[in-house]
Amino acid sequence: MSVVGIDLGNVNCVIAQAKGGGIEVLTNEVTQRQTPAVVTFCGGNERYVGEAAFTRYLQNVQRSITESKRILGRSLAEEEVQCIEVPHSLYPIAEEYIQGGSTEVSADYRVRRAAVQIHYSAEQLGTDALELWHLPPEQRARIQKHSVNGKPSDVHVLPVESVTAMVLHKLNETVAAANHGVAARDVVLSIPVWYTDAQRAALLDAAAIANVRVLRLMHEHLAAALSYGLYRANELPENDKPPVQVVIADVGHSQTTAACVAFWRTRLEVRSVAFDRNLGGRDFDEVLFQHFARIFQERYRIVVGDHKKAIARLRQQCEKVKKVLSANAQAHLNLDCFVNDIDVEAMIQRSEFEELVRPLAERVVEVVQRAAAGSSESQTVQSIELIGGGSRVPLIQSLLEQTIRLPVRRTLNTDECIARGCALQAAILAPGYRVRAYEAIDFTVFPVYISKIDASTVKEACVFAPRSTMPSLKRVTYSYTGRPFQVRLFYGDESSETAHDRSACSVPRGCIRDIALVEIGILPDKSPNGGRVHVKVRLDANGMVSIVGAQLVEEVPITEGPSAENREVATESNATASAVDHASRDDATAPPSAVEPEAAAGGPTSNDAASANSRQQANGQPAAASHKIVRTELPVRQLRSTHLQQYALDALIEIEQQMQAADRYRVERAEALNALETYVYDMRSRVSADGPWAVYMDASSQSAFLRLLDETEDWIYSEEGSETAPKSKLVERLQDLERRYGAAVKARALAYENVAEAAHLFRRAAAALQAECASVDPKKIHISPEEVQELEREIASSMAWLESALHKVDAAPKHKNPPVAAEDIEKRKRELVQHGRQLLDRPATANPTDTGGKSSPKEESTDSTAPKTVNSEPAPTDVSDADEVAPEPMQEDRSADTPIRS
Repeated sequence: MSVVGIDLGNVNCVIAQAKGGGIEVLTNEVTQRQTPAVVTFCGGNERYVGEAAFTRYLQNVQRSITESKRILGRSLAEEEVQCIEVPHSLYPIAEEYIQGGSTEVSADYRVRRAAVQIHYSAEQLGTDALELWHLPPEQRARIQKHSVNGKPSDVHVLPVESVTAMVLHKLNETVAAANHGVAARDVVLSIPVWYTDAQRAALLDAAAIANVRVLRLMHEHLAAALSYGLYRANELPENDKPPVQVVIADVGHSQTTAACVAFWRTRLEVRSVAFDRNLGGRDFDEVLFQHFARIFQERYRIVVGDHKKAIARLRQQCEKVKKVLSANAQAHLNLDCFVNDIDVEAMIQRSEFEELVRPLAERVVEVVQRAAAGSSESQTVQSIELIGGGSRVPLIQSLLEQTIRLPVRRTLNTDECIARGCALQAAILAPGYRVRAYEAIDFTVFPVYISKIDASTVKEACVFAPRSTMPSLKRVTYSYTGRPFQVRLFYGDESSETAHDRSACSVPRGCIRDIALVEIGILPDKSPNGGRVHVKVRLDANGMVSIVGAQLVEEVPITEGPSAENREVATESNATASAVDHASRDDATAPPSAVEPEAAAGGPTSNDAASANSRQQANGQPAAASHKIVRTELPVRQLRSTHLQQYALDALIEIEQQMQAADRYRVERAEALNALETYVYDMRSRVSADGPWAVYMDASSQSAFLRLLDETEDWIYSEEGSETAPKSKLVERLQDLERRYGAAVKARALAYENVAEAAHLFRRAAAALQAECASVDPKKIHISPEEVQELEREIASSMAWLESALHKVDAAPKHKNPPVAAEDIEKRKRELVQHGRQLLDRPATANPTDTGGKSSPKEESTDSTAPKTVNSEPAPTDVSDADEVAPEPMQEDRSADTPIRS
């Protein structure tokens, strides 16, 4: 089982694996520890992901999908998407099709999410698969039935989930390459803490499309904290002592997150989190971009914004300049043939750069200050741990030290600590690994509300407030009216928040606030009087909210007094309620038609009534009518969620599988084309007039073969051969060349080469036997000289046969098969060696004497007169010592030093 953690970054992805008692970062096909999160479509059926896409990015800027993490699961109605992501992207961002849905759902609930346009030929996949994936199967079949055949379009709209799935599949191939073909089926993925339920659901859908099972979605700051604390467990205080508090500040490519984390020896707890969704390394690059764009416009009269390829090139160079300025006082920028074949250059000093980006660095400091101040024990923060690719700007560290006056450290790997933390979490969740016990406690940052929708009113209540621990379970109680009703989960209205709070802990304006819409049914045989409906709402470890069930709770009176069975039923029901609703301490019911979470204090409950009856009986008063609690599960129907519709998900899975098959076919076709081209050049160099195989063909065959090779080369470089010829045609061409001329000349040349090799081995074996016959050991008196001479004559005869055979081979025409095969020479050599070894390796007799091996009379007398003893049983042997196995040295237990062992 491959235990893998993936840091799914905005630009680059890092894969870490629990392996060999530790965490190892895997490298991709070009031995890089980071894989670009880029998908490029080059026209036709050419799709490239990762390093291959990055190398083709500048040639296909408008067809390359980059930074898809920023728009995953988001709506085009968001201000941040419209004002930041759409102007920043160089590829077209479109609206996702509405995916049908139930007719009972209001139209305003189905939000159009952001999607991307791709350029991909539908010839192999089928036009319907790419253009009708968002429709239900029956509607898709109806459109297919009435569709008119025409030229299919190469421009299609796919959800961002499909693009993310392509990246995940590529990362999975990297894991398979590192594990001898065993792909990672169970992974832990990192996500920003500000991801909404729609974004988390979109990432899970992308993993389902890529056939990757996600064990958990883990916040990036929590993964870094786990990587920080688990390896320092021996240095941390015990759980009953004050913790070590560290602010982990992550300045990524597009967002900044800071979390104040308390560390103990066996657990960590996130105390506070602050973030800025739109502040990262790319903003520092954008400042440089605007600076150099102004210089080029003034100096060279070049408007960079009018050329997308120029924008992409300048952005890459600005990122390199920023990295150079992190260690040098100045940086130089050169771009050849930038626009209209104009070469541009510029220079910038670090002081000038720091002056330009100071407002951005101050925003980073503000985020860290909010995180440090949000902890209940902010005065005990020991240090700031700085991570993230955007944190390499020296100004950020200096401002943090001057403003917050805490030591800023870089003990974690800036680019890999999040992936390592995810891999540690995956090892903790996997059953096949032993990991040091370490608990990680995190919370959600957005408030989640619940409302009951009926014909009269809509009441709202907060079910999960900000800083709610993940996972947790809440129960909301409603009055049972005997009619079905709908329950809606959603994020709080951002209009009620101030501008400062909105940037700190509120969902973005215009985002997909709806989480789920559920219809709770009724039971026909139940009366609508006196019952309560308990709706259970779960906040899971992934930070996603869902309604997991609903129960009808009734208090049934017992007129004849509670029997033992009834008391047992009531007790069991109360115990079950306490076990299920462990997150809510009070079992309070709301007035009829009111909507309140269970945690709210309120009126009397059935448990309170039972306790009152017990007190009355203990005081000698007449007991009231006893009740028993009956709980019945109500039908729950999901009307809408943030996940893709199942039929759309199935269609996207099929599209991804077909694209993978097309990618494999494209690679195999390229290999077949390369094999045919290599064969043409190789055979031409071998069978030409000065080639080594020219002698093995007659003149007519040689000229015909060379002419055929020239024709094949011309066909390869034609449009048919290089562009449109299928793989089968390329393979057929190669097989035809082999069948007509290539196989015969290759076999003939190989036969002559084998004859020469076999003759060489024959001579060497014969020389070895000849040398051994000349130096027979005198102690081998059982080998007579006559036998040695006979062997030498046989060796000479075999050598004569070999020379005669080689003479025949040399005299024969080379364009025909050799008259003597290598197998004949090998057979003759084997017979000679076998005869020689039988003679030279023959063992001596038992009594080698001059009498021909007969025993002397004295020996015969001794043997005949010696007494013979026959033992019916063997002597007993004590085997206890012989069977004793020496104990192996005990291995040192390093569980205290090694956090993870497989």
